[in-house]
Amino acid sequence: MENKYYTPEIEEFHIGFECEVYITKQRHGYIKQVEDNTIINSDSKYYPITFGNKNTNYELLVLGELMHKGELNINKFRVKYLDKEDIESLGFNNNDVKLANHIKPESSLYKILEDDTIFTIQWYWHMLRNERENLIRIFKGTLHKYPYQEIFRGDIKNKSELKILLKQLNIDEN
Repeated sequence: MENKYYTPEIEEFHIGFECEVYITKQRHGYIKQVEDNTIINSDSKYYPITFGNKNTNYELLVLGELMHKGELNINKFRVKYLDKEDIESLGFNNNDVKLANHIKPESSLYKILEDDTIFTIQWYWHMLRNERENLIRIFKGTLHKYPYQEIFRGDIKNKSELKILLKQLNIDEN
Protein backbone atom coordinates (compact mmCIF):
# COMPACT_ATOMS: atom_id res chain seq x y z
CA MET A 1 0.00 0.00 0.00
CA GLU A 2 1.87 3.04 -1.22
CA ASN A 3 -0.38 5.89 -0.08
CA LYS A 4 -1.76 5.44 3.41
CA TYR A 5 -3.74 8.71 3.32
CA TYR A 6 -5.81 10.70 0.85
CA THR A 7 -7.40 14.17 0.75
CA PRO A 8 -11.15 13.84 1.32
CA GLU A 9 -13.86 15.40 -0.80
CA ILE A 10 -16.08 17.88 1.05
CA GLU A 11 -19.04 15.50 0.50
CA GLU A 12 -17.37 12.87 2.69
CA PHE A 13 -17.65 14.94 5.88
CA HIS A 14 -20.45 13.78 8.20
CA ILE A 15 -21.15 13.05 11.87
CA GLY A 16 -18.80 10.23 12.84
CA PHE A 17 -16.28 11.01 10.07
CA GLU A 18 -12.71 10.30 11.20
CA CYS A 19 -9.89 12.31 9.70
CA GLU A 20 -6.79 14.29 10.58
CA VAL A 21 -6.19 17.98 10.08
CA TYR A 22 -2.82 19.67 9.64
CA ILE A 23 -2.30 22.23 12.38
CA THR A 24 0.83 24.30 12.88
CA LYS A 25 2.73 23.87 16.13
CA GLN A 26 1.40 27.23 17.28
CA ARG A 27 -2.16 25.96 16.87
CA HIS A 28 -1.26 22.65 18.57
CA GLY A 29 -0.79 24.47 21.87
CA TYR A 30 -4.02 26.39 21.40
CA ILE A 31 -6.08 23.24 20.87
CA LYS A 32 -4.23 21.34 23.59
CA GLN A 33 -5.00 24.07 26.16
CA VAL A 34 -8.71 23.90 25.42
CA GLU A 35 -9.05 20.13 25.18
CA ASP A 36 -7.44 18.50 28.21
CA ASN A 37 -8.10 14.91 27.08
CA THR A 38 -6.24 15.31 23.80
CA ILE A 39 -2.79 13.81 23.42
CA ILE A 40 -0.81 15.34 20.59
CA ASN A 41 2.55 13.94 19.59
CA SER A 42 4.93 16.89 19.57
CA ASP A 43 6.50 15.65 16.32
CA SER A 44 3.18 15.33 14.56
CA LYS A 45 1.41 18.20 12.89
CA TYR A 46 -1.75 16.19 12.19
CA TYR A 47 -4.52 16.37 14.74
CA PRO A 48 -7.09 13.49 14.77
CA ILE A 49 -10.76 14.48 14.65
CA THR A 50 -13.96 12.46 14.77
CA PHE A 51 -16.85 14.75 13.90
CA GLY A 52 -19.63 14.40 16.43
CA ASN A 53 -17.48 13.56 19.46
CA LYS A 54 -18.05 15.52 22.67
CA ASN A 55 -15.29 18.02 21.88
CA THR A 56 -16.05 18.40 18.19
CA ASN A 57 -18.23 21.50 18.53
CA TYR A 58 -15.26 23.48 19.78
CA GLU A 59 -12.98 21.86 17.20
CA LEU A 60 -15.38 22.94 14.47
CA LEU A 61 -15.30 26.51 15.74
CA VAL A 62 -11.50 26.54 15.73
CA LEU A 63 -11.37 24.95 12.27
CA GLY A 64 -14.03 27.36 11.00
CA GLU A 65 -12.01 30.30 12.32
CA LEU A 66 -8.85 28.99 10.63
CA MET A 67 -10.71 28.49 7.34
CA HIS A 68 -12.22 31.98 7.56
CA LYS A 69 -8.75 33.47 8.06
CA GLY A 70 -7.52 31.52 5.05
CA GLU A 71 -5.12 29.47 7.20
CA LEU A 72 -6.86 26.18 6.51
CA ASN A 73 -8.37 24.55 3.44
CA ILE A 74 -9.54 21.09 2.37
CA ASN A 75 -5.97 20.14 1.45
CA LYS A 76 -5.03 20.36 5.14
CA PHE A 77 -7.28 17.35 5.86
CA ARG A 78 -6.27 13.76 5.32
CA VAL A 79 -8.02 10.44 5.81
CA LYS A 80 -6.38 7.09 6.34
CA TYR A 81 -7.35 4.46 3.81
CA LEU A 82 -9.16 1.47 5.28
CA ASP A 83 -6.73 -1.16 6.48
CA LYS A 84 -6.73 -4.42 8.43
CA GLU A 85 -6.35 -2.67 11.79
CA ASP A 86 -9.47 -0.57 11.10
CA ILE A 87 -11.50 -3.70 10.35
CA GLU A 88 -10.17 -5.40 13.49
CA SER A 89 -11.13 -2.35 15.56
CA LEU A 90 -14.74 -2.94 14.48
CA GLY A 91 -14.76 -6.42 16.03
CA PHE A 92 -13.57 -8.59 13.15
CA ASN A 93 -10.70 -11.08 13.61
CA ASN A 94 -9.56 -14.51 12.52
CA ASN A 95 -8.39 -15.87 15.85
CA ASP A 96 -11.33 -18.12 16.74
CA VAL A 97 -12.39 -19.16 13.25
CA LYS A 98 -11.95 -22.78 12.19
CA LEU A 99 -13.04 -23.13 8.59
CA ALA A 100 -13.20 -26.20 6.37
CA ASN A 101 -9.73 -27.57 5.58
CA HIS A 102 -8.36 -25.12 8.17
CA ILE A 103 -7.96 -22.48 5.44
CA LYS A 104 -7.99 -18.88 6.61
CA PRO A 105 -7.28 -16.47 3.76
CA GLU A 106 -4.82 -13.77 4.77
CA SER A 107 -7.10 -11.14 3.30
CA SER A 108 -10.19 -12.04 5.36
CA LEU A 109 -11.47 -11.27 8.84
CA TYR A 110 -14.52 -12.69 10.57
CA LYS A 111 -17.14 -11.82 13.14
CA ILE A 112 -19.14 -14.64 14.72
CA LEU A 113 -22.31 -13.88 16.67
CA GLU A 114 -23.72 -15.99 19.50
CA ASP A 115 -26.28 -17.61 17.15
CA ASP A 116 -23.41 -18.86 14.90
CA THR A 117 -24.09 -16.20 12.27
CA ILE A 118 -20.76 -15.39 10.66
CA PHE A 119 -19.79 -12.29 8.71
CA THR A 120 -16.68 -12.35 6.56
CA ILE A 121 -14.91 -9.29 5.16
CA GLN A 122 -12.49 -9.89 2.31
CA TRP A 123 -10.25 -7.23 0.82
CA TYR A 124 -8.15 -7.04 -2.31
CA TRP A 125 -5.45 -4.49 -1.47
CA HIS A 126 -2.74 -6.99 -2.39
CA MET A 127 -3.93 -6.84 -6.01
CA LEU A 128 -3.16 -3.17 -6.55
CA ARG A 129 -2.71 -1.97 -10.07
CA ASN A 130 -2.27 1.66 -11.16
CA GLU A 131 -4.69 3.21 -8.68
CA ARG A 132 -5.55 2.32 -5.14
CA GLU A 133 -8.32 -0.25 -5.10
CA ASN A 134 -10.72 -0.18 -2.21
CA LEU A 135 -12.77 -3.23 -3.11
CA ILE A 136 -14.15 -5.24 -0.22
CA ARG A 137 -16.69 -8.03 -0.12
CA ILE A 138 -18.87 -8.97 2.85
CA PHE A 139 -20.44 -12.40 3.23
CA LYS A 140 -23.04 -13.65 5.69
CA GLY A 141 -23.75 -17.23 6.64
CA THR A 142 -24.01 -19.77 9.40
CA LEU A 143 -20.78 -21.15 10.79
CA HIS A 144 -19.73 -24.34 8.92
CA LYS A 145 -22.72 -24.20 6.55
CA TYR A 146 -21.46 -23.24 3.12
CA PRO A 147 -21.72 -21.36 0.87
CA TYR A 148 -21.99 -17.97 2.53
CA GLN A 149 -24.12 -15.36 0.81
CA GLU A 150 -22.41 -12.24 -0.51
CA ILE A 151 -24.27 -9.24 0.94
CA PHE A 152 -21.95 -6.47 -0.24
CA ARG A 153 -19.34 -5.90 -2.93
CA GLY A 154 -17.96 -2.44 -3.50
CA ASP A 155 -15.41 0.24 -2.73
CA ILE A 156 -14.92 1.35 0.86
CA LYS A 157 -12.20 3.98 1.25
CA ASN A 158 -12.02 4.45 5.02
CA LYS A 159 -13.14 3.27 8.44
CA SER A 160 -15.96 5.84 8.63
CA GLU A 161 -17.51 4.47 5.43
CA LEU A 162 -17.22 0.90 6.71
CA LYS A 163 -18.93 1.84 9.99
CA ILE A 164 -21.89 3.28 8.07
CA LEU A 165 -22.10 0.20 5.85
CA LEU A 166 -22.00 -2.21 8.81
CA LYS A 167 -24.80 -0.26 10.45
CA GLN A 168 -26.86 -0.38 7.24
CA LEU A 169 -26.29 -4.15 7.03
CA ASN A 170 -27.30 -4.55 10.71
CA ILE A 171 -23.89 -5.90 11.67
CA ASP A 172 -23.23 -4.98 15.28
CA GLU A 173 -20.02 -2.99 15.90
CA ASN A 174 -19.10 -4.89 19.07
